[in-house]
Amino acid sequence: MIDIIIPAYNVDEAILTRCLSSIVTQTILNQLKVTIVDDGSDEGYNQIYHKVSDKFKELGLDIVVLWYPDNRGPGQARQYGIDNTNNEYLVFIDADDVFANALSLQALSEIANNTKSILISTAFNEVVNNNGINLIPHENDLTWMFGKLYSREFITKYNIRFHPTSRANEDNGFNTLIRLISSNKYNISFNPLVTYYWMENKNSITRRNDNSYSYGDGVRNSFHGYIENMLYALSTSRLIPEVDLDNINKFVVSVMVFLYKYYSENLARSPKTAHNNFLECKKFYNDEFINLKMDNLNTIIVDEYNKVMSNLYKNTKLEFIPSKSINQFLSELDNYELTEEDKIYYESVGY
Repeated sequence: MIDIIIPAYNVDEAILTRCLSSIVTQTILNQLKVTIVDDGSDEGYNQIYHKVSDKFKELGLDIVVLWYPDNRGPGQARQYGIDNTNNEYLVFIDADDVFANALSLQALSEIANNTKSILISTAFNEVVNNNGINLIPHENDLTWMFGKLYSREFITKYNIRFHPTSRANEDNGFNTLIRLISSNKYNISFNPLVTYYWMENKNSITRRNDNSYSYGDGVRNSFHGYIENMLYALSTSRLIPEVDLDNINKFVVSVMVFLYKYYSENLARSPKTAHNNFLECKKFYNDEFINLKMDNLNTIIVDEYNKVMSNLYKNTKLEFIPSKSINQFLSELDNYELTEEDKIYYESVGY
């Protein structure tokens, strides 16, 4: 049995109908239970969710609508869904997305039966409407929730939960926790099957405000969300006695190198937010990277640098040119002294 959890915030009737239509046509409909979590939507939307759900109940879909009054973001909506369901497996779908075809969930279920994995990650396509349909493939992904089947037993055993307040990159934190706790005994399986379409929505959390993932005044944006979720995943995973600490340390290096690319890209494209994001990097450097005790640290940095920076080249064109080397970047983080204004920023984001 599979619980399908759908976080919903101000979702139009037609969009929700499209999503549920891709579920009700699944070949293993009798193994599915759908839970819509109303994430504090504006007045009138809860009635829409119930109206649409009632129509699909008539088509044989086992579906309920849960509600809480305060909008807390997709991570906490998903967490509420986890806490209020109990089937063996979990699948998440956003209300503006669809499963790729009627066999998507059967395929995920069969892979689970054959592999006994704690997480099955299949490919998904990002569907962009840009003067026609443009599919952007995502394979071997451990960032997004899309196209994945989760073992509830594993999530329950290690109390894997979403960050309690984060609204950006919260799925990355959740999946990173699973990645860091996994092992040869608790393995993750990847499969190239496309089971999910992530539909382009210009008004979605990840697309509005020029793709900034910003909320309110924009301080707690995507960059901050990434840092707070990586810190959360790393600190939480270290509480598990059987985790591989060497693997965790290598992951710290991987994140630090990624932050070099992430910050360099931000500096090139949006200089006005660059200083706050530098402070975010400083936070991760001080809390995690500076404490590493690894004999081969420089070798690992070089290896991770080559992996990360090779992705800058797309269609033989460089996306941007970093303004400083990674060694300069790390040196600046090490030597930078926080100002009073910097400390105020840290307080504003909860550090």
